Amino acid sequence: MINEELIFSKLIDLNIDYKVLGDVINITGFGSIKKIENNKLYYSVGDVPESINNSMVIVNDEHNKNSKNNCYIVLEKPQLTFYKLMREFYPEKNSGVASSAVISESVKLSENVNVDENAVVRASSIGNNVFIGANVVIHDNVIIGDNVTISDNSVIGAKGVAWIWDEVTGERVIQPQIGYVEIGNEVFIGSNVTIVRGSVNESTIIDNNCLISHGSQIGHGVKINHHTHIANNCTLAGNVVIGSECFIGASATFASQIKIADKTTIGAGAIISKSIENEGATYIGMPARAIPTQNKLNGVPKRK
Repeated sequence: MINEELIFSKLIDLNIDYKVLGDVINITGFGSIKKIENNKLYYSVGDVPESINNSMVIVNDEHNKNSKNNCYIVLEKPQLTFYKLMREFYPEKNSGVASSAVISESVKLSENVNVDENAVVRASSIGNNVFIGANVVIHDNVIIGDNVTISDNSVIGAKGVAWIWDEVTGERVIQPQIGYVEIGNEVFIGSNVTIVRGSVNESTIIDNNCLISHGSQIGHGVKINHHTHIANNCTLAGNVVIGSECFIGASATFASQIKIADKTTIGAGAIISKSIENEGATYIGMPARAIPTQNKLNGVPKRK
């Protein structure tokens, strides 16, 4: 149950200073400006949409109002506060290990680990507060840190393919893939993501505070450094290195062994065939080309 009294109580719990303008409105839940309904809690940075009515709106300036019958909560960071409030009301639910999950006897499970229906966890190490969704497969030689979410149907530690022709016999000789996957703390992995294990004795590494969105494919030996966001349906070929605090747009594709500098932004659908050495650069297109970096890019969260 969500109401205006609980919202104010949570703001106090979160130690957030605020000011209220107008009469308090009864609310029944959170609202998105993509689907505006009455009696919801919204946030707005800038002018409040005229279509929001009879609701509560979190704003950062008491002048950011419309003429409707709304209550305004004025505070420093509306979007961040809205997200924190949603997280308070909708925490990740932990139902333990489902009866249909298959857990290897050699798995090291830490505290508060959720394993949903039909997931398979082989010889691996799982940290604290980890959520493993339905039908996820975690292979051998995987190390997962604390506070990690792996959404439905993803595969961690899959075998990649490396091969060479035997010119004498004409046979294709496939190299066994026996490496590792290391996932740090505070990582989110969306549904239908595949992360391939390292090829021989190396690891595929997803560093702390990374997000990998739905449908992305991460090749063997890739390293994604901390606080990087990989959007949906991206493809990273083997041994790609992505710097820290990067943003990779949807469906971007990286050739093998490419290296990307810190704080790089890659546009949606870009094809990266050469390394990027300049920190903070922005690349778009096929093949990717540099454009001037802007402080505000559509769909790209402001860096910390």
